[in-house]
Amino acid sequence: MIIKETGQTEELQRLKLWIDSNLELNNRADFQKWRRYYLMKYLKVKYKMSFARIGGFLNKDHSTIMWGVKKYDLLNEFEDFNEVVDD
Repeated sequence: MIIKETGQTEELQRLKLWIDSNLELNNRADFQKWRRYYLMKYLKVKYKMSFARIGGFLNKDHSTIMWGVKKYDLLNEFEDFNEVVDD
């Protein structure tokens, strides 16, 4: 169990470095927002993180994360959204 947690911690650290260098967390352009929504949903599903923990990870409030996950679920139905997120 400890090995799995350590592996997840290392993976999350690498993900955080990637986010800091590639994702503009304050940009309001649609494609940047959509990528943030995807990232919020990804952290919630893959790592089973709480909204508060994801918020701390992304320097956002937990309610922003709740909104982002909800928006991801709504936008996931659109093809344009999926193309942008896949990039």
